[in-house]
Amino acid sequence: MKELRINEEIIINAGEIDWNSPQEGIDCQVLKIGSKGWQKGRIQIKVNENFQSGETQVCIKFCPDRPNEPISPLDDIRQSEEYKKLLENN
Repeated sequence: MKELRINEEIIINAGEIDWNSPQEGIDCQVLKIGSKGWQKGRIQIKVNENFQSGETQVCIKFCPDRPNEPISPLDDIRQSEEYKKLLENN
């Protein structure tokens, strides 16, 4: 669709349409291959439709609420109250 004709006098030329999801994203859950379950987060979607060239571009970005697994297996221990008390005593 390159143009929309209402009648002989009114012609609307199509160009581009951009659609963006809200800046803060949309709540969702994804299931990653090899993971232990669903991961909560937000998804951001951007779509650009160019009617002249017929091209459509879609960009999808997932932002996890928090990582599924700690960066290090020791992170959970380091955050514990017992570990903090041990550090204070040394």
